[in-house]
Amino acid sequence: RCCDTGGGAFQVALPVGSRARNSSGNHAVSYMGIIRIGDKHRRIDMKAYPVELHAFALLYFTGGTHFNRGMRLVARRRGLSLSDLGLRSCVKDGNGEKVKGANIAPCWTEHDVFALLDLEYRPPTQRQNAADVRSLC
Repeated sequence: RCCDTGGGAFQVALPVGSRARNSSGNHAVSYMGIIRIGDKHRRIDMKAYPVELHAFALLYFTGGTHFNRGMRLVARRRGLSLSDLGLRSCVKDGNGEKVKGANIAPCWTEHDVFALLDLEYRPPTQRQNAADVRSLC
């Protein structure tokens, strides 16, 4: 599909749409594709979240890989599962499979997520390196 942006045309190809749904029925809508600008191709990923998942999505996408893993580890140690779709209880059934419950509490800000995990809030500028992660655990 070709679109004119006023500054030149670009083409979007290979669209793949999907939905990720959490146990409370809230979902994020995703779009993954390739954009062509002139002779160059670039991957493009877009996600749209309902307002009640905004804090989780913002936390997920403003932290570095190691920081996000550290946050998920803290949650897991408390019997919870943290993702861009929420903070839920998480236990294993008799077969060792994860069983995730509903979101444990509404979180309207990133501060709320940190508070539920009993952690001191970190602004996005302090979520990038290994030292930031070590101070979580």
